[in-house]
Amino acid sequence: MKLQEVTEVSLGDYNFYLRPFPAFRAANIFGDIASLLVPVLGAVLPVMNSVQDGAIEEEDLQKAIPAIATAFQGMSGDQVEKVLKKLLIDNQNVSIEGEITEDKTRLLTMDYANEVFATDIWGMFRLVWEVIKLNYAGTFFGKNGVIQSGNLEESMKMIRSASGARSTSKGSRNSK
Repeated sequence: MKLQEVTEVSLGDYNFYLRPFPAFRAANIFGDIASLLVPVLGAVLPVMNSVQDGAIEEEDLQKAIPAIATAFQGMSGDQVEKVLKKLLIDNQNVSIEGEITEDKTRLLTMDYANEVFATDIWGMFRLVWEVIKLNYAGTFFGKNGVIQSGNLEESMKMIRSASGARSTSKGSRNSK
């Protein structure tokens, strides 16, 4: 049963245990993720297309940095916080084990997340990346995924369409 499979991720002094989202919940969250990632993917994918032998040239990366910075300017802190909470807290799909939990496995709560990541926001983003990889690896990197499909423009249109649909429907009955 895929929903019961647990992926362990170690970050610093803590172990995190991740479970996948149910399919329809993952689809709901995908709209929020897409609205945040489309501008970033739009900036990064041209660089990924120029990668040869797995190496990104420094000059290509330098060209992408302004586009990435511009992409992030359109995101509000509230949007980012909402998505992070959905990915890490609201769906009760992440557990933590370490000093803060007296080495017992507990669901990740706002209190635990605030304590663990108070001076390590990058650690929280790494955990989010692991949750995204677990739940959406096929969407982005699979045989028909955005990055592997060979038709990047069509894939980006599909993601833009999904993100546009979600961003215009405020107050969805399905949101927590």
